Amino acid sequence: MRRFDILCVHPHYDLYGSDRCFIESIASLRAAFPDARIRVLVPKHCKLSILVKPFVDEVSVAPLWVIRKRYLRRLITRDLFRLPHALSRAYARFRASDLVYINTVTAIDYMVVACLFRRKAILHVHEAPTGIVGWALRLLVRAIRVPTIFNSTATRESYSLPAAVPSYVLYNGFRGPDAVELSTYDGLRPLRLLMLGRINRGKGQDLLIEACSRLPRSLLDCLEVRIVGSTFDAQLKLEEDLHHRAKAVPRSDVIRFEPFVADPSAHFQWCDLAVVPSRVPEGFGRVAVEAMAFGRASIVAAHGGLTEIVVDQETGWHFAPNDPQALADCICRALNSPETVTAFGQAGRLRFETLFAAHLVDQQFKRIVGSLLQQAQEAQCRSRRGRRS
Repeated sequence: MRRFDILCVHPHYDLYGSDRCFIESIASLRAAFPDARIRVLVPKHCKLSILVKPFVDEVSVAPLWVIRKRYLRRLITRDLFRLPHALSRAYARFRASDLVYINTVTAIDYMVVACLFRRKAILHVHEAPTGIVGWALRLLVRAIRVPTIFNSTATRESYSLPAAVPSYVLYNGFRGPDAVELSTYDGLRPLRLLMLGRINRGKGQDLLIEACSRLPRSLLDCLEVRIVGSTFDAQLKLEEDLHHRAKAVPRSDVIRFEPFVADPSAHFQWCDLAVVPSRVPEGFGRVAVEAMAFGRASIVAAHGGLTEIVVDQETGWHFAPNDPQALADCICRALNSPETVTAFGQAGRLRFETLFAAHLVDQQFKRIVGSLLQQAQEAQCRSRRGRRS
């Protein structure tokens, strides 16, 4: 019997949230379909391509027509001539596959060609649409009408797919530690805050720095802050600006910057609280889930998928988005309530085990993909019978 062929397309090459989710999805596919031929397509050799290798038959590197806000002008001018060739490559790969799994909405060539192969395409959406690019991507997702996995209810609602298009909400899973040590914050040592993620304006590193600058000196003396992450494509100006802002805080040594790391476990073990101050709605908010896996509470902006992850006053605190004073007030509450920091972290770990543990998400992912594979197989059988007759 012919092996089922699954092509998995991922347009990025870092190890941030959607990238790690992609690796976990590939591992789930292999566990669910051990006899399938699974191929991965990425735009360049990278750490991600090495990490998926144990689960796949082949890793290919090829140019993808990827849309990014920063390079939008170049894409619609100088790089536009590459689009027909990119569509042709995507078409050939679709034809040679039984199922094509497209991770994130930015691989425009594969998104467009999916319109022609609706029975063998599945899209996994991690991005909440914002701005003009988000508006265009939202229209594209609605137009291609392929089965779509969303990483939160908030993300699914933001795309408003037609009711006839199969859609699923699947939270990103995480393989957390088997056992955790809860925060040891007791009010006698500094409270340790962690912000982890790519450095860009949407993530809100500047918002956290501004919140710290609004705290009185007496509270800054009781605080340690780590901002962990790197800029995309060496966009150093933004990073330099953040360092300059941090130096203006009354106690500039409170805030420490550290580069991106593939495994942030040590940072979560160090911290007492994770802070996710996103200026724009997050589709999901994986950092908050990872914090819960390590028994840590979170302070999060109250919009997007973050409100589905962190329960206000139960596993962490919500604050009004883009309001540095509201964030500063949450930090003050945490500083003054060590027992609450520990209790929220413990409740977060229980919530993680109930909703976000990798084995639970794996089971849901296998059911979704298994159903679509079966439908694709049945469609192919009907097509063969029709050609014979």
